[in-house]
Amino acid sequence: MADKISIYASRDIHYIYKNLCSKNNILKRYGIDIKLHFKESGEFKLLECINNKELDESSSNLLRKYISAVIADLIVGRWIKRDIWNLINVNYKGLRNSDKKRLYKRVVEMYQQRFLKFSNLRNLTVEKLFIHFCGNGRLNIDGFLRFRFKEVFF
Repeated sequence: MADKISIYASRDIHYIYKNLCSKNNILKRYGIDIKLHFKESGEFKLLECINNKELDESSSNLLRKYISAVIADLIVGRWIKRDIWNLINVNYKGLRNSDKKRLYKRVVEMYQQRFLKFSNLRNLTVEKLFIHFCGNGRLNIDGFLRFRFKEVFF
Protein backbone atom coordinates (compact mmCIF):
# COMPACT_ATOMS: atom_id res chain seq x y z
CA MET A 1 0.00 0.00 0.00
CA ALA A 2 1.31 3.45 -0.90
CA ASP A 3 1.76 5.91 1.95
CA LYS A 4 0.03 9.27 1.87
CA ILE A 5 0.23 11.77 4.68
CA SER A 6 -1.78 14.99 4.54
CA ILE A 7 -0.70 17.88 6.73
CA TYR A 8 -2.93 20.92 7.32
CA ALA A 9 -1.75 24.08 9.04
CA SER A 10 -2.81 27.69 9.36
CA ARG A 11 0.78 28.95 9.21
CA ASP A 12 4.34 27.97 8.33
CA ILE A 13 3.42 25.15 5.94
CA HIS A 14 6.19 26.42 3.66
CA TYR A 15 8.68 25.66 6.46
CA ILE A 16 7.58 22.01 6.47
CA TYR A 17 7.60 21.86 2.67
CA LYS A 18 11.10 23.34 2.45
CA ASN A 19 12.52 20.99 5.09
CA LEU A 20 10.96 17.88 3.57
CA CYS A 21 12.26 18.87 0.11
CA SER A 22 15.78 19.58 1.33
CA LYS A 23 16.09 16.28 3.17
CA ASN A 24 14.36 14.05 0.62
CA ASN A 25 17.74 12.56 -0.42
CA ILE A 26 18.09 10.97 3.01
CA LEU A 27 14.85 9.05 2.49
CA LYS A 28 15.88 8.03 -1.02
CA ARG A 29 18.81 6.12 0.48
CA TYR A 30 16.24 3.90 2.18
CA GLY A 31 14.16 3.42 -0.97
CA ILE A 32 11.57 6.03 -0.02
CA ASP A 33 10.80 8.62 -2.68
CA ILE A 34 8.10 11.07 -1.61
CA LYS A 35 6.33 13.56 -3.84
CA LEU A 36 5.15 16.75 -2.19
CA HIS A 37 2.00 18.55 -3.31
CA PHE A 38 1.15 21.95 -1.85
CA LYS A 39 -2.37 23.41 -1.95
CA GLU A 40 -3.91 26.49 -0.41
CA SER A 41 -7.49 26.26 0.74
CA GLY A 42 -8.83 29.27 2.56
CA GLU A 43 -7.39 29.71 6.02
CA PHE A 44 -5.53 26.39 6.01
CA LYS A 45 -2.80 25.17 3.72
CA LEU A 46 -2.42 21.53 2.75
CA LEU A 47 0.78 19.62 2.14
CA GLU A 48 0.49 16.06 0.87
CA CYS A 49 3.43 13.69 1.16
CA ILE A 50 2.90 10.78 -1.20
CA ASN A 51 5.08 7.72 -1.63
CA ASN A 52 3.94 5.61 -4.58
CA LYS A 53 6.12 2.60 -3.79
CA GLU A 54 5.08 -0.35 -1.69
CA LEU A 55 6.91 -0.04 1.62
CA ASP A 56 7.54 -2.59 4.32
CA GLU A 57 6.58 -1.71 7.89
CA SER A 58 10.04 -0.45 8.87
CA SER A 59 10.23 1.90 5.85
CA SER A 60 6.71 3.19 6.54
CA ASN A 61 7.70 3.85 10.13
CA LEU A 62 10.86 5.63 8.98
CA LEU A 63 8.76 7.91 6.75
CA ARG A 64 6.33 8.66 9.59
CA LYS A 65 9.19 9.32 12.02
CA TYR A 66 10.93 11.60 9.52
CA ILE A 67 7.81 13.70 8.88
CA SER A 68 7.08 13.77 12.63
CA ALA A 69 10.57 15.13 13.32
CA VAL A 70 10.19 17.94 10.77
CA ILE A 71 6.83 18.96 12.25
CA ALA A 72 8.18 18.72 15.81
CA ASP A 73 11.01 21.09 14.89
CA LEU A 74 8.40 23.57 13.68
CA ILE A 75 6.22 23.25 16.78
CA VAL A 76 9.02 23.38 19.34
CA GLY A 77 11.35 25.76 17.54
CA ARG A 78 8.90 28.31 16.24
CA TRP A 79 5.28 28.00 17.30
CA ILE A 80 5.62 27.61 21.06
CA LYS A 81 8.04 30.51 21.48
CA ARG A 82 6.02 32.70 19.11
CA ASP A 83 2.78 31.89 20.95
CA ILE A 84 4.36 32.68 24.32
CA TRP A 85 5.54 36.04 22.99
CA ASN A 86 2.08 36.81 21.55
CA LEU A 87 0.39 35.94 24.87
CA ILE A 88 2.73 38.26 26.74
CA ASN A 89 2.15 41.09 24.26
CA VAL A 90 -1.63 40.76 24.46
CA ASN A 91 -1.99 40.25 28.20
CA TYR A 92 0.72 42.59 29.51
CA LYS A 93 0.21 45.75 27.47
CA GLY A 94 1.22 47.98 30.37
CA LEU A 95 4.73 46.59 30.58
CA ARG A 96 7.72 48.12 28.87
CA ASN A 97 9.31 46.06 26.08
CA SER A 98 12.35 45.32 28.24
CA ASP A 99 10.08 43.88 30.96
CA LYS A 100 8.19 41.84 28.36
CA LYS A 101 11.47 40.42 27.09
CA ARG A 102 12.52 39.44 30.63
CA LEU A 103 9.13 37.84 31.25
CA TYR A 104 9.37 35.98 27.93
CA LYS A 105 12.84 34.62 28.78
CA ARG A 106 11.60 33.50 32.20
CA VAL A 107 8.56 31.69 30.77
CA VAL A 108 10.68 29.96 28.12
CA GLU A 109 13.14 28.89 30.86
CA MET A 110 10.26 27.52 32.94
CA TYR A 111 9.01 25.46 30.00
CA GLN A 112 12.49 24.12 29.33
CA GLN A 113 12.96 23.14 32.99
CA ARG A 114 9.55 21.48 33.11
CA PHE A 115 10.20 19.35 30.05
CA LEU A 116 13.72 18.38 31.07
CA LYS A 117 12.27 16.64 34.13
CA PHE A 118 10.34 13.98 32.22
CA SER A 119 11.44 14.23 28.61
CA ASN A 120 12.86 16.42 25.99
CA LEU A 121 9.98 18.42 24.52
CA ARG A 122 11.05 17.77 20.95
CA ASN A 123 11.31 14.02 21.50
CA LEU A 124 7.91 13.98 23.20
CA THR A 125 6.42 15.88 20.26
CA VAL A 126 7.98 13.48 17.73
CA GLU A 127 6.61 10.52 19.67
CA LYS A 128 3.07 11.91 19.85
CA LEU A 129 3.09 12.81 16.14
CA PHE A 130 4.45 9.39 15.19
CA ILE A 131 1.70 7.65 17.18
CA HIS A 132 -0.86 9.86 15.45
CA PHE A 133 0.53 9.03 11.99
CA CYS A 134 0.50 5.28 12.74
CA GLY A 135 -3.28 5.42 13.05
CA ASN A 136 -4.16 8.34 10.82
CA GLY A 137 -2.72 9.69 7.57
CA ARG A 138 -4.09 13.19 8.14
CA LEU A 139 -2.89 15.83 10.56
CA ASN A 140 -4.24 19.28 11.33
CA ILE A 141 -1.35 20.76 13.31
CA ASP A 142 -3.46 23.49 14.92
CA GLY A 143 -6.10 21.00 16.08
CA PHE A 144 -3.45 18.52 17.19
CA LEU A 145 -1.87 21.10 19.48
CA ARG A 146 -5.20 22.38 20.73
CA PHE A 147 -6.85 19.05 21.53
CA ARG A 148 -4.45 16.09 21.52
CA PHE A 149 -1.41 17.82 22.94
CA LYS A 150 -2.80 20.34 25.41
CA GLU A 151 -2.18 18.14 28.48
CA VAL A 152 1.54 18.48 27.79
CA PHE A 153 1.51 22.27 27.83
CA PHE A 154 -1.03 23.03 30.53
